[in-house]
Amino acid sequence: MGMLFSDVTQLKSSYATLQLGSAKADGRLTLTEHLLHFESLNKQLN
Repeated sequence: MGMLFSDVTQLKSSYATLQLGSAKADGRLTLTEHLLHFESLNKQLN
């Protein structure tokens, strides 16, 4: 069963840089009770 976003409590959120080899992406890192999520600021990378 999926979790609704209204049920999610955001604990922390911060800007971050993800690097895989030579590829880099700036974005927002969000921590909730059940999830660690990275969202790229450059939507073309999603």
